[in-house]
Amino acid sequence: MPRYRVFGTKYQNYYTHVSAADEYAAAEAANASPSTEWFEVTTDDVIEATDVFLDEQTITYDDESLIEDTPEDMEYHPGFDKIVIA
Repeated sequence: MPRYRVFGTKYQNYYTHVSAADEYAAAEAANASPSTEWFEVTTDDVIEATDVFLDEQTITYDDESLIEDTPEDMEYHPGFDKIVIA
């Protein structure tokens, strides 16, 4: 059975405290704060799979379950050096 490399994302939420005249100034002050001034909000968010790539080092070419892909079945993702089966 082939193996896949799966990349995932887990969103993190943070908060900080700033003194400001209004919400816009507070957002600007918070954006200017160093990352050490931000505190992580504990959540139960799970890691979600975002990209899947066939791990080519584990392919067994005598496996009948592998299907030969055509260029029409593939999609290029900018920023990655791999072709992803669509």
